[in-house]
Amino acid sequence: MSGDGEVAAGAKPSDEGTTRAKRGRPRKRLDRAGLDPKLRAFAAELRLLVGERSYGEVANEIFQSRETVASACRGESLKSRAVVTAIVKCCGGDVEEWDFKWGAVALHLADAGLHRLLPRDDLLDLAALREALKEKEVLLRALERTELEHLRDAAAKVEPLLDKLDEDLPTTTEKNGRDAAECWGDLTDYLRRLVLIFDPAPIPTNSRGHADLTVVLDRLAGLGRLNGVKENEWEALATQIRSSYELANHSKWWVVNSDGMGGVYGDEFARYRAQAGRAASDLARVSSYPDLDAAVIPAAVMSPLYDPPRRTYIDSAIAFVVLGVLVTLVLACVGVSAHAWKVWGLLALAVVVVPVVGFLACVPHARRD
Repeated sequence: MSGDGEVAAGAKPSDEGTTRAKRGRPRKRLDRAGLDPKLRAFAAELRLLVGERSYGEVANEIFQSRETVASACRGESLKSRAVVTAIVKCCGGDVEEWDFKWGAVALHLADAGLHRLLPRDDLLDLAALREALKEKEVLLRALERTELEHLRDAAAKVEPLLDKLDEDLPTTTEKNGRDAAECWGDLTDYLRRLVLIFDPAPIPTNSRGHADLTVVLDRLAGLGRLNGVKENEWEALATQIRSSYELANHSKWWVVNSDGMGGVYGDEFARYRAQAGRAASDLARVSSYPDLDAAVIPAAVMSPLYDPPRRTYIDSAIAFVVLGVLVTLVLACVGVSAHAWKVWGLLALAVVVVPVVGFLACVPHARRD
């Protein structure tokens, strides 16, 4: 069954997937990823103009197919000026106003290079359209307000999903791994799950659910192109993360053997990854439309040694304190000399106090249990 049926006039974008109009079928929702924002706003206003009339009823009056009318209100491409004008006349709209709106969207699509979304049977005079837009500034602002309303509605829908995802934001604690790819697993997995909220096309992973960061960044950069919102910001963020990852991957090895074998990787980018994850989350909140069936997928399986939770550090601190107390009690029961107490005091500082302070310092930055 086609998803391009009817919706009652005045229905909010969030209701478009479930509301039915007179003698019609559910209309395909506009608050979904993959639509140009101005074309989405144009289709939303055209739906409101059509109101409770069925697409078939309008199609019969203007001598067009039902699919043609449905397509004009779907927001996936711009129908010809003649088709839109016929729909507007049939539904009692202001032809001059809608002619301007059509021209504004057509000019936007042409300037953005989205020629595949333009009607094939209309020859566009871009210079004339630009002149017309200058004279109709008020109507242009109204179209932009509709676009912003849809973006705000999408932001309200994505907020709870991102709140849940942010429980797994990368922490600032240094991670344990053999190389940059392992240590950057926290950011890679967070960005993979974020991308899938807006673009459900699968991202390849290994047996433990880990993805390649370069593949994830390619998809992250495309989120702006997917919705036509903040394209430069998404591309800039992906480029910045890619550059930092390359630096971490090539210059942060600590070699402990003279032959270069058995080196230990030093993770020096934990704080940066935490900042990059937050930047992606903040950008997603103001620029993207979630997929209709969006959900936060489970996180990849991480080794407990990779990024220990807060409880691990707390338990370790308690264990060292208990160890120190037991040793002290044993020494007191045995009745050691004053010199032995001084030696134990120095040892306790090194093997108990310092580790406990270190463990407790890690607790605020460690991931939640």
